[in-house]
Amino acid sequence: MIGTSAALTAAYVLSREGLINAAAAVPTAAAFSIANPALKLAVRKHWPTDVLGGLASGVAVAAACCAVYERMRD
Repeated sequence: MIGTSAALTAAYVLSREGLINAAAAVPTAAAFSIANPALKLAVRKHWPTDVLGGLASGVAVAAACCAVYERMRD
């Protein structure tokens, strides 16, 4: 969850600030958000439901962080 939320939030904020291209940031953040839990499944560290819950909560936290960022940016 932490990795997903951090990667997605960082990609959004950096692209909004014009520090990186959104076309490069979003796929990179999405790839990390998928690769990290996939590796945890591969080594049998987590159950598939844990991974799906972590991804969903990570996306939710990232969305909340981006909303706060937009609110404070104005």
